[in-house]
Amino acid sequence: MASSPKKPKPPTLAQLYDLLGGHHPATRFGDVGWQPQADVVVTAERAWIHLEVAGVRGDALELRVRGCTLEVRGRRIAPRLETGANYVRSEIVFGAFVRRLELPWTIDAARLDYSYRDGILECALVRAGAAADEGDAETTSERESDDE
Repeated sequence: MASSPKKPKPPTLAQLYDLLGGHHPATRFGDVGWQPQADVVVTAERAWIHLEVAGVRGDALELRVRGCTLEVRGRRIAPRLETGANYVRSEIVFGAFVRRLELPWTIDAARLDYSYRDGILECALVRAGAAADEGDAETTSERESDDE
């Protein structure tokens, strides 16, 4: 008697998620959130933070200082698809994010300076109580954005 060919086993849910980069497809377009990559460089009185937020409009970014923490919020909006178009690959996560970065000292919120260019948010922070220097004179006029 001839044996019938074996049917391949369907992939498990975990295997499917692995194929999708570890995320359920619905999380790429919802309010589940994502975390932009960050570099933080600190001295005794100053810090520089670079956040990778490609695809987020500069005017959609919100920065807050709370004690020793810089909080950055924003939203990356998915592009509209042409009628009848379907994704064959989805790797970019869209939706809202909140990133909180803690420093080893209290931040002087009035001396926060930032610029946004080419998908990178650059923040310069000063420790509360640090001596002022010529570069601190007027930080608000130094802010730049490439998508104004």
